[in-house]
Amino acid sequence: MVYYLENISCIDCASEIQKLLDQNPLVKIAKLSFASGKLELESSDDALVLSEIQKKYPHIKISKEPSSQFSHTKITIILSLFILGCGFYFSSLSSIGLFFLLSAYIFGIKDIFVSIICGIKQKDFFNENTLMFFASIAAFVLKAPLEAVSVIVFYSLGEHLQAFALFKSNQNFNQLINFIPKGAYVLESNSLVYKEVDKIQVGEILNVCAGEMLLLDGEVIEGEGLIDTQAINGENTLIFVSKGTEILSGSIMLDANIKLKVKRKSQESHLYKINYLIQQATKTQTKTQNFFSKFASYYTPFIFFIAFLIFLVTYFFGFGSITESIYRSLVVLMVGCPCALVLSIPLCYFSAISCLSKNQILIKDISLLETLKKIKTIVFDKTGTLTKGELEVIEVYAKNQNTQELIDCALISLKDSQHIIAKSIIKTYGVYRSQIQAISKETSGKGVVSESSLGQIICGNEKMMKDFNIAFDIPKKSVGTILYVAKNSEYLGYILLRDNLRSETLACIEKLKKIGKDILILSGDRQEAVSEVAKILKCQYQAQMLPEEKYHSIQKIKSQNPLLFVGDGINDAPSISLADIGVSMGSGSDMGKNQANVVLLKDNLLGLIKLFDVSQKTHIILWENIFFIFLIKIIFIILGTLGLADIWEAIFCDVGVSILALLNALRISR
Repeated sequence: MVYYLENISCIDCASEIQKLLDQNPLVKIAKLSFASGKLELESSDDALVLSEIQKKYPHIKISKEPSSQFSHTKITIILSLFILGCGFYFSSLSSIGLFFLLSAYIFGIKDIFVSIICGIKQKDFFNENTLMFFASIAAFVLKAPLEAVSVIVFYSLGEHLQAFALFKSNQNFNQLINFIPKGAYVLESNSLVYKEVDKIQVGEILNVCAGEMLLLDGEVIEGEGLIDTQAINGENTLIFVSKGTEILSGSIMLDANIKLKVKRKSQESHLYKINYLIQQATKTQTKTQNFFSKFASYYTPFIFFIAFLIFLVTYFFGFGSITESIYRSLVVLMVGCPCALVLSIPLCYFSAISCLSKNQILIKDISLLETLKKIKTIVFDKTGTLTKGELEVIEVYAKNQNTQELIDCALISLKDSQHIIAKSIIKTYGVYRSQIQAISKETSGKGVVSESSLGQIICGNEKMMKDFNIAFDIPKKSVGTILYVAKNSEYLGYILLRDNLRSETLACIEKLKKIGKDILILSGDRQEAVSEVAKILKCQYQAQMLPEEKYHSIQKIKSQNPLLFVGDGINDAPSISLADIGVSMGSGSDMGKNQANVVLLKDNLLGLIKLFDVSQKTHIILWENIFFIFLIKIIFIILGTLGLADIWEAIFCDVGVSILALLNALRISR
């Protein structure tokens, strides 16, 4: 079953819940995503498992559907009560004002108190909730109720804004991962029953209609037809399936209805693996995050110690009365709250993931955002990566000057072929619409021989022409794929096709060079084809390489400089895996995408530029926040110690810094 957890405020909280689930003997499978709040749970008693979570984390809400709305009701009530209280407090009706202020305090302190109890259970006593609680109590002791309530009200406001920012980011994530249909029709007792995908069991029979996506891996038990697998493996050819054929989920049935016997559950199906990988991105932490998470655990007790030390020094050395000494310590406690620091750092990375997700860039590990800064060399595969992976007609040569006859013969012969060359020619010139019928036989690796009322038509490569002893002309400049055409043993001419560069390739390479990246092409294609691409892009290249040769070449480069490899095919999977950062095109092979750290789902190379831009922007904003937070806190701790700052200034300092850091972090996602 799938559940959604709300009010998970940080990655550490999500990790603690995941740990709790992993340790529960009732749980078989549990996968929690901080990014989306989605929990995939398989247990012997879901209700009992979920009750254990809520028992330990009472502030967390659990539902079966993601929340589509964010409630501002509570903070609205708190702020309204606070504003009313302030209005009456400074008038002749101060007692009524105090009532409203205390009501705002009670509304605000509830969640803080619950968090303190949870923290004590987890042996985490010194945290920002404890600090705010004691700061407010100390203010009451000093007979400053307005200041005491203000501490809680403005802290609640900061927490609310942070929760709202996380909610908006979660929405962006859920829009990306929820593109898959929720259910399918299952055959039961000769009737069709709609079922949610995660409830469909292995062995059940799915009814798949023409035009529908296959949601689960399975085997065809009835029907036959063509499926399009380009969305999952990048293959340009359509595949004919019939009884006994196994099909991966994500394929699209094109021209017929079939019945499919389910081979794997939804959580194990190919289509859902990509979904899972998207959510894995936010489960990891960068070195910066790890450092400051540990730093915060020492920082809060240190602030308590400093505040207590200030009280002792100011009181026992005669720098102020006991009330003044407590007041100065209270100011330091308020200013020293680590909330802004603890929240802004993960939020920077979370905003970065959200931004990349909105741009259809899947990053599986946020620590890569730091690794990207070190990348010096970018290595590209050619076919399907720098080029479109689709052949385009660039020249037609007719020996007898009758170009139309050449094209017509090619269309008659190739109209039933599913080969990429045939599809490219038909796409260029359209399906041949005459009444001429042909019986065609296709020979793999050579071409097609057709018998029609026009006689025998042969379309193929050099090997096919030689097999039929047909003399043909070899183009002087043959950078591309050549289809020779003959009719009744007479050579008619050829059609030259080429896999052209993607429209964005040149712009992408130029921008990468501008930010100081070295570009190298490693390809298994012919020397002429790779050389032409490298000449256009003005970069180095190595051609006619086997996959193992690519692998060893990358090993050598990697030993000198960190590198990023971009590829799309199965043969690129070892190289993608070996590189410091492996990037797969969205139309690439399943194996390549599984090995990659980054997947460009839009299948656009300019995603690389966005990736580097977001990494750089995240790094700058992250350190802007850290520097700004520490600078302001140090200044106000000094002012508070000297008695030059009061509690109001401390409150606005803490809340103001938190809000500014939060807003600054959200700039990344724009």
